[in-house]
Amino acid sequence: MANKCGVCGRFTSAMDGVKCSNCLNMFHRQCVNLKNDARKLNKWQCQGCKTRNPSEAGVSATSGSLSSGVTDTELGEVVPGTSDRGSCDDNINLASEIKLIRDQLTTIAREIISFREVISKISSNVDELNNRVGDIEKRVIHLEQRAADSQPQTTDSKLEDTLTELKSGSRFITQ
Repeated sequence: MANKCGVCGRFTSAMDGVKCSNCLNMFHRQCVNLKNDARKLNKWQCQGCKTRNPSEAGVSATSGSLSSGVTDTELGEVVPGTSDRGSCDDNINLASEIKLIRDQLTTIAREIISFREVISKISSNVDELNNRVGDIEKRVIHLEQRAADSQPQTTDSKLEDTLTELKSGSRFITQ
């Protein structure tokens, strides 16, 4: 699980952070005003735990053993046998993040439904256009056949007219 600072909510590494011995939350040293040269802090408590446990408020940066029985642990190191207990603020932040994710998923689902409707309309329009193009192609083929059939008839009728004129001889008698 990623370590997020209990103050700013951003990721904190074991080198840059300090872990509360009570709630086991991680914090940036800068966010809780701790010096960077203090490498090991045992029984360090965050401000929230200090206000909940006023009797232990004086024990803020001393070395010794943790309440779980482990001594001199490196800051930010996960101690075997302890659970990562989060504070109420972390639970609220997690719940709000989950709600945001749900809202985004709902929005995405609605957009997908909208896209499906648009795609369905486009598909039906394409089908209609394909039918129209098919009808136009049939009409063009019919007109081409009609045009091919009608050309010899007009040529034949002109030839027949010319033959009739020649037979009658009226064309050559003009002088």
